[in-house]
Amino acid sequence: MAKAAGTGRRSGWKAGAMATSVILIVEDDVDLREEVADELRDCGYEVLEANNGLEATEIIAAQPPDLIVSDISMLGMNGYALVHDVRSGPEATRNTPIILLSALADAEHMRKGLESGANDYLKKPVNIDVLLGKIRSYLPARATVFHPCDTH
Repeated sequence: MAKAAGTGRRSGWKAGAMATSVILIVEDDVDLREEVADELRDCGYEVLEANNGLEATEIIAAQPPDLIVSDISMLGMNGYALVHDVRSGPEATRNTPIILLSALADAEHMRKGLESGANDYLKKPVNIDVLLGKIRSYLPARATVFHPCDTH
């Protein structure tokens, strides 16, 4: 039941997760940001949204997320600059896992993203199942036995 963001909702996903992790989505494509945010909310995550890196830094200072998913190519502050800002920022947020998303999927851009300090790099269009797997691998297990987006 894998799907790429922008191709419709997965019929097997269930709402009502008990997970309380906070994920910040940083994406200037409003439709993509809202779709990814909706999918993550359906899986029980609390989702914060920012249009670019500058907005993201304000959100991070006010309410530090457990994980950041960010586009690279954005006006104002791009994803590379955001990663640098987080990694050189306050100790409390310095180790926040960061997953970069980009249509720039060649090896050079992927290398640059990972060398910038990001934990992972996924190409667009985003496969929601892959993104969820990455998110789960970086977040500590929560006090729930069943995750509402588990697929079998």
